[in-house]
Parts: sequence; structure tokens; C-alpha cells
Amino acid sequence: MLIFNTTFQVSKSFQNSFLEWLKAEYIPLAIQSQILFNPLLSRVLSQEDIDGECYALQFHVHTPEDLNKWYEQYGKGLNEKLTKKFVAEVVGFSTVLQTIEI
Repeated sequence: MLIFNTTFQVSKSFQNSFLEWLKAEYIPLAIQSQILFNPLLSRVLSQEDIDGECYALQFHVHTPEDLNKWYEQYGKGLNEKLTKKFVAEVVGFSTVLQTIEI
């Protein structure tokens, strides 16, 4: 099992519209694929002085191949929508985490 994590830095003036867009459009479109599942949205707590807030959006995915398939079929388009809507007011980076049984 993998966790697909994207951390976004959002300027203060766009926080509300960004969160609304994530909840109303991005997350439903991402899980509609039935490749990503169990979304989790968190605010990143930080001591750093930045202009805005950071949010982490995570999904579970079964395999790296599934994630590649999702990115090719859905992820590229969603990233384009995000960039077009928020231009430079939202920046992000993604990481893939592998779960370890404890």
C-alpha cells in the first residue's frame, strides 16, 4: 500500500477558495477514478514564517503502476486545472510514501 501525498502552499488571499475547490472538484475527481481512495486533508502546522498556509492532501493507492496510471489518465489534467485556476497563488510538491506494518 502506498500513500500519495501532495503538500500545497497557499497564499492567504486564496485559502478559502482553494479549500473549497479541493473539496468540491479536485478530491471528487481524484477518487472517481477508483484508483486513489481514502482521501485525507490536513493543515501543516509549522513554526516558519510564511505568507499563507500549507495543506497536505493524501490518498491511498495500491501500487506504483496504479499511481502512474492515475497520473497519466487524471492527474495531469487536475494539475492543469489547478495551475490555471490559482496560477502562482498555490504551489505544491508530491511525495509517495510506502506504508510499513507495525
